[in-house]
Amino acid sequence: WPVVLPDLQSRLRATVAVGLGRPDESLLRALLMRHLAERQIVVAQPVMEWLLRRLPRSPDSVREAVMRLDRAGLEAGGRITRAMAQDVLDSMAETMPPSGPDAISP
Repeated sequence: WPVVLPDLQSRLRATVAVGLGRPDESLLRALLMRHLAERQIVVAQPVMEWLLRRLPRSPDSVREAVMRLDRAGLEAGGRITRAMAQDVLDSMAETMPPSGPDAISP
C-alpha cells in the first residue's frame, strides 16, 4: 500500500523486515496445548501425539482443528478420541489444498 507521508516512508524504510517460517515441533505443540486449554478440552497424550504428527504446520490449522475437535466432542458428549481426531482432519483435508507444506498427512 502506498505511503504518502514522507516521515512515515523514511521510518518504514528504516525498519528490518523479518519473515516468519512454519512453526517447529515445540511451537506447534505449545499452540495445540494452548488452544485446547483455552477451550478446557482434555486430550489423551497418545491422541495429542497422533494429532501433532498429522496436523498441517500452521497456527491457523491448529486453531481450526481445535475448534472442530471441540464441536465434535460436544456433539458426541464424550472425550476426544483418535477416531474423532481422524474425522476432524479428514474434514479439514476436504477444505484445504491437497499438497504443499500445509497438506494433511494420512
